[in-house]
Amino acid sequence: MDKIQVLLVSHQSLFRQGIEYSLSGVEDVEILRSIEASDEVLSGIDTLPPDVALVDVDASSNGGLKLARKIKQRSPSIGVVLLTSNLDDAQLFQALKVEAAACLSKEITADELLDTIRRVARGEHPINENLATRPKLAEQVLQQFQELSRRSEAEAIIAPLTRRETEILSYIEEEGVEGSWS
Repeated sequence: MDKIQVLLVSHQSLFRQGIEYSLSGVEDVEILRSIEASDEVLSGIDTLPPDVALVDVDASSNGGLKLARKIKQRSPSIGVVLLTSNLDDAQLFQALKVEAAACLSKEITADELLDTIRRVARGEHPINENLATRPKLAEQVLQQFQELSRRSEAEAIIAPLTRRETEILSYIEEEGVEGSWS
């Protein structure tokens, strides 16, 4: 049986050790790496990609969210699970924007974490269940979708510049051409 390969990312070493300990006796899960958030994380997923990345997003600078977004951009098949102390609608909305498969409170049990890891490894997105229980979050997602839809409709109406028009504008910008076109 193949083990679910997990990457654990947090600035808090004690937190990482706690998760490692909680998952150490689980037969179908293996912690590939336990690491602080850095660019080293991204190079590591190129050489040995995990099935699931557990990313702590409690760092003060939104570093966890940025890293989660980069992980998904670099390797869309990795299921990202965000771990946070503050699981509110705003945090869930940010998790949806970075394409996280799940966003969990750090108050969960080891069994709940394990269940989520298994579900995400199977391709499920438990984060979607939050929309049913949080109407304000669902409304925010709908508004974002409608705004994107309006933008794409407007872009279809407004014709983009042709290659030649772009060349002319670039020439004008470079040469500082002013005056008439005669």
